[in-house]
Amino acid sequence: MLSGSAQDSIAQDVIQYRQVNDALGVAHWDMIVIDGDTANPASKVTWSVKFRQMLGFSSEEDFPNNITSWTGRLHPSDHDRVMSAITLHINDRTGQTPYDLEYRLMSKTGGYKYVRALGATMRDGEGVPLWVAGILEDITDKKQMREQMRETEDRMQLMLKAAPFVVSMWNRNLTPIDCSLDTANVFGFTSKQEFLDRFVALAPAVQPDGRLTADVSEEAFRAAFETGFHRYEYWHYTTGGDLIPLDVPLIRIRYKDGFAVVAYARDLREQKAMTARIERQNKLLDTLNQTATTLLSVHDGVSFEDSLLESMGLIGRCVDVDRVLIWQNDDNSGPAFNILRYSWLSDIGKQYTAVPAGLSLPSGGVPEWLDALARGECVNSVISEISPDGHTVMSRYEIKSVTMIPLFWQDRYWGFISLDDCRQERIFSKEDLDILRSAGLMIVNALLHHVMIESVHAANEAKSSFLANMSHEMRTPLNAIIGMTAIGKGARDINEMQYALGKIEDASANLLNVINDVLDMSKIEANKLELSPAEFNIEWMLQRVVSVVNFRMNEKRQIFDAHVDVKVPHFIIGDDQRLAQVVTNLLANASKFTPPNGSIHLAVSLAGELDGLCTLRFEVTDSGIGISKEQQENLFHAFSQAESGISRTYGGTGLGLALCKRIVELMDGEIRVESESGQGARFIFTIKAVRGKRRLLSLLSPVVKGEELHILAVDDDEFMREYIKGVFKHVGIRCSVASDAAEALRMIEENGDYDLYFIDWLMPGMNGIELTKHIKARERSKKSFVVLFSGDWMVIKQEAFKAGVDKYMLKPLFSTAIIECVNECLDVESARQGESFMEAAHGQFAGKRLLIVEDIEINREIVILLLNGTGIEIDEAENGLEAVEMIEACPGKYDLVFMDMQMPIMDGLEATRRIRALPAVKALPIIAMTANIFKEDIDKCFAAGMDGHLGKPLDMNDMLAILRKYLL
Repeated sequence: MLSGSAQDSIAQDVIQYRQVNDALGVAHWDMIVIDGDTANPASKVTWSVKFRQMLGFSSEEDFPNNITSWTGRLHPSDHDRVMSAITLHINDRTGQTPYDLEYRLMSKTGGYKYVRALGATMRDGEGVPLWVAGILEDITDKKQMREQMRETEDRMQLMLKAAPFVVSMWNRNLTPIDCSLDTANVFGFTSKQEFLDRFVALAPAVQPDGRLTADVSEEAFRAAFETGFHRYEYWHYTTGGDLIPLDVPLIRIRYKDGFAVVAYARDLREQKAMTARIERQNKLLDTLNQTATTLLSVHDGVSFEDSLLESMGLIGRCVDVDRVLIWQNDDNSGPAFNILRYSWLSDIGKQYTAVPAGLSLPSGGVPEWLDALARGECVNSVISEISPDGHTVMSRYEIKSVTMIPLFWQDRYWGFISLDDCRQERIFSKEDLDILRSAGLMIVNALLHHVMIESVHAANEAKSSFLANMSHEMRTPLNAIIGMTAIGKGARDINEMQYALGKIEDASANLLNVINDVLDMSKIEANKLELSPAEFNIEWMLQRVVSVVNFRMNEKRQIFDAHVDVKVPHFIIGDDQRLAQVVTNLLANASKFTPPNGSIHLAVSLAGELDGLCTLRFEVTDSGIGISKEQQENLFHAFSQAESGISRTYGGTGLGLALCKRIVELMDGEIRVESESGQGARFIFTIKAVRGKRRLLSLLSPVVKGEELHILAVDDDEFMREYIKGVFKHVGIRCSVASDAAEALRMIEENGDYDLYFIDWLMPGMNGIELTKHIKARERSKKSFVVLFSGDWMVIKQEAFKAGVDKYMLKPLFSTAIIECVNECLDVESARQGESFMEAAHGQFAGKRLLIVEDIEINREIVILLLNGTGIEIDEAENGLEAVEMIEACPGKYDLVFMDMQMPIMDGLEATRRIRALPAVKALPIIAMTANIFKEDIDKCFAAGMDGHLGKPLDMNDMLAILRKYLL
């Protein structure tokens, strides 16, 4: 008999065991053995909920907590074997007999499931059993899969004949032997026999490259019969007369007493169309580049209006429209009272009815597309399909189709750019619209920049300096837009182009942030600048910064490297946007004042830590012109330069460093400079931030089995070798290093193929590209991935991919980027933003109900689409009063409310106050979902009784965090 304390200890272990397995979703069972006798009536078995569910039971009544519930469902053929195995395991006091076997259990519906069962017994010092526990895994699907694999070979011929893609078999005389069912359909034949009889006759006499079809086919099939494989592009007619392109791999197979060739043809029409789209978008990207260059190149002798009209003409000619018009909204006359400000007409456009300068589209009786523009939506329509009011207005000027791009300034509707087509009806693709949006953003920024310069010049010299500095602050993100546009223009596939578009989007967002910061200088000088702390990854922030400034450094062939000390927390709580602004400014200045081929270094270290509050030290060092002691005195003052010659030579007003100083001080830090004239400069600043809770290991995808990987890093730089090795050690991945290609090849010969290779491009002797060729040539045991890193990827891109490089990384390397690359190589989602929103939240909020209170339909639709698939049920209210009535009618219906601030009838603040006055829903979480993101607006939300704030545009990860906080 066990003592009371021993029984309590076992009982506690049982509770922990059940809690852990329930949390993991594991089917389990356990039994406390009384007096060492498993047959003792008091030895009650407990079956977990997951175990019952696996067999289709929902409660203890259906499947009682006794041993017969289980033994009675054992398959008769397995019963004796299973009982013998568990009896031997429990009765073996040495604990040497394992319990691990497969058997069948009858489900509630009467069918049998295959399970794998593992068990263990807790014993006392004499080996007497005290507690038995086990887990079970449903392996029915695995069993069936093994059975199916045994049948695969027998089904091979059937699969060929019924394959749902274009596959055919041919003899040496180029006569078809057989084909799949779908093959006949692709070419328009009504049966396989018709394909066999007529396919050759439908071949074109000549291929698009001018070669005879007979010669092309004979050459391809001869190569396939001789070598076993050949691939070529081939064009063929359908029965309807369409000439379709095909990608045709030919594979030789054994057939009867000889050989045949199987052709797996792939229809290339969609790919060709995609290539055409890429070429069109490359043209648009090139135009975007030219537009940015034109807007940036205004100088004496060329008026801003001339540059603006030239930019409008570049866009108009690129997309072949007849008119490009810029309309400005007049806030004093109504929310959609638009006045024509600028016009560009093509030579053909001049032949149609002109749109007079100063024409206004009044707010009274406004067509529906003006309301859409004010909501930030593009208009992309043929005139025949819009409302009668809109048709009347547009047809007056002989417009057949129109595309309108809304223009916003500091989240306020400013106006729109219209692209008028008077000759044809057509619709732009979403991708084209995205690029045109970027062009519109640059134009409105340049236009308003010009307007502001003109107005400030009329005021005073200080304001003039302020606007001059705004131009300086705009150049860095604009240069990034220009650079990524050039990269996107040269993209060879849709992924590269989408990457470039993403970078353009990032830089455009950064441009807006910079403009907003500079224009809000009065708040900064009045000490009203506020921080928005959140947990973020330092290295991701630095990668964003590098993507903005790296292009200009590459242009000047400057050597740039960055080092984040291993002691620096990967995650901190702070304002990443403001911190990025400081680092960007310092790096941009370092590049500006450093001559070509000079060097720039960024270092981040941990200067101290007390109770989780970290002091981080950032250093930006350059080999530039340096700063004298006298010049340093006014360096951090607004509108100050080191000396007047600097402004003439390098541009700028010095406002950037004044902003940096204010931001650093808000972060409880200091900034200073160490420099001498002609000796380069070192800017040093510190900040204080709370250490975040997340760790680097959390960035490694759960799909990646780190303990099973072996990585080889090859670099002649000892520091870089040890850095990469340390990163992988931190996340539990084995990494070996080699100092050059020769050592790497010796290690591969001794150890076999590695899973991944991280290789530097520039090394003495054999470079990284040559090493890659050797690795790919000898690859035998498994598919390996080669990652090449360099500081100037565009120079070597084509040669690298041709050699077999799978991925590339731009220097400097950060640990998070390295882990992200591992995730991408192993074909899982990038860990940079964790799981995608939909994957992370799929089905996670089932049974929860959300109320969206928002007067703008498109904003409600965005939230609904974002949350589609999460399982959450969503109701909508168009104003605050409607929301109050819905909640009052069903007090316990909703688990969470997303509340807009500005709405007709009743705004979000008043609605929140009324909801808080309802006794039954005092604890209902209400989250502000609004474009009002200034601190005073957020304070108003909390004062009204709201629990949190989501700024527009919505960040999916922020939304997911809110949902998890209040619903899980």
